[in-house]
Amino acid sequence: MASAVDAQSNQETPKFSLAIRAGQSEVALGSDIDLYLTLTNTSQESLLISYSYGRGFPSGFHCDLRDGQGELVPRIGKRYKQFPNGDRMEIPPPPYSVIPGGGKIQPGESIKEFVKISNIYQFDHPGKYTIQVSRKESWSPTVYSNIITVTVAGGAPLTKP
Repeated sequence: MASAVDAQSNQETPKFSLAIRAGQSEVALGSDIDLYLTLTNTSQESLLISYSYGRGFPSGFHCDLRDGQGELVPRIGKRYKQFPNGDRMEIPPPPYSVIPGGGKIQPGESIKEFVKISNIYQFDHPGKYTIQVSRKESWSPTVYSNIITVTVAGGAPLTKP
């Protein structure tokens, strides 16, 4: 009976933390937007965290990305770069491959990942975008990162030429 209670109380206490930061807090419309994730073991035991990523966000992580009106930002379709003279060019997606990530993390250690989030979500309008990342493990409650804001500056929204 005691083990069931212990297991239940352990699930209420997060064993890791998540922190995110953007490469730049302000970018021009059509520019790359880099997101850095840090997952830190805050427990007194080693943890096994595994995920993989390809063109999308690392598996097991959830990204809550919202525009200035609080609306969810859709995943990307075609991506365009806008040049100062007004010309636009379609940017092809990067080649697809699945890369494993994660591993065993000792107490106090961190795993750091980098995601070019502009290759995944549509930052196609000027404005402020808020980003928060979460992750749920079977042995831990859902853990949420800090919330960051990225400002996309520029002219008219990007549309197909």
